[in-house]
Parts: sequence; C-alpha cells; structure tokens
Amino acid sequence: MHHILLSQMYTMPNPFSKERHITPKSMVLEALEEHLFTVDWLLRYKKIDPQMWKNANGGTLGYPAALILFTIVDTIGSYYRKSDLKLEITVEGTKRVIDEDGYKHFFILNSHYFNLSLSAFEIQNLYNMVRSKLVHNSIIGAEITLTSLSSIPFVVVQPSSGKGKYEVHLSGFLSCCKHAVNLFSEQADEIFAATKLGKGFPRMNGKSSNSGSSKQ
Repeated sequence: MHHILLSQMYTMPNPFSKERHITPKSMVLEALEEHLFTVDWLLRYKKIDPQMWKNANGGTLGYPAALILFTIVDTIGSYYRKSDLKLEITVEGTKRVIDEDGYKHFFILNSHYFNLSLSAFEIQNLYNMVRSKLVHNSIIGAEITLTSLSSIPFVVVQPSSGKGKYEVHLSGFLSCCKHAVNLFSEQADEIFAATKLGKGFPRMNGKSSNSGSSKQ
C-alpha cells in the first residue's frame, strides 16, 4: 500500500509547471511594481506602539525601505550590464558603460534614470556601505544617514567626514525610483532584447534557462 501511494505521488503533475511569467521581463516589471508599493507603505508607517517597538519614536521603516530602493537601482543597472544598447553614463566627466557586475550597476545613478552626479568613489561607497551592508549584515556604514525627507537630489554628499557625510533622503529616493521604473518599463522590450541577462531565467547551475550551455 505504501509503495502504491509513493508511485502515485511521483506521477502527480507538477502544480507549478504552468508559470505566469513566460519571460524575465514580465517578472522583473511585476517585482519592480511590488517594490515601489512596499516602499510607499514602509515610509507611511510610523513606529508609535511601544509594545511592538523598542524605539517607538514615530519613525518610518527606513532600513527595509532603503534596502528595496537600492535593489531597484541595482536591478535597472544590471539590465544594462554588457548590453548591446551601450548606455553611456558620465562619471567624473568620463563616459562609462556598465561592463561588470557589482558596484558598477550603480553607475545608473548618474544616468537619466536618477540624475545624480556622483564620483566613482561615492558610487562604490553607496553600493558597499548601504546596499551590500543592508543585504548581508542588516547595518549601514558609519558615514550614512537615512532620512524620510522628500528632498531632491535624494543623495547628498557633504564635504565633511563622519556621520552624515552621505545623506539618503528616502521619500525623494522613492519619487525618483517611480520615475526610473516608468522609464525602464517604457523601454523594457528594447532593454531585455539587448542583454543576455534578459533572455532567460536563472537556473540552479547559474546558467540562464535558455542559454544553450546549461547541463540538464
């Protein structure tokens, strides 16, 4: 009896075999919409209940908001990596393209998507001290200050060192991310067609699902 039940179990159809997303583009665009919705809620929320929060000071949920906003930046930048579109971005007066992963995805901050004018050193610091530290360690760098302000530009780099050298204004950041996601969505067909990353889903062996080199 046990053998029959196991046999039946292994021949049952996979309930997840019919996916909603046929291409990476549709999944990425839906994820970006969800990111924006989530951040909007996180920045509206106020920590006022002392039974729930040790620091019930009326603040917003800034750390997860920052993490998701920088994920949006990382996402948009990643689909221009080694792209046939060759998007040129001015960094310290030099035209650069996103030719590697990691912090170079954040060159997109200086493009028409986000309209900042950061140096390569400043871009790398934001990637390492906010995005990466939040992802891996749930902490931000000692020189980073997050605010809920709607100020533009949403990143301000002060000439002095120490806490507050890098100000990240989250409500302003959200507004710019909404603009950036709209631009990205409008150009999505062209963007995804121009890069290998946009042509297949990642597999557990690290290859895209349609790369042709994946070992099944």
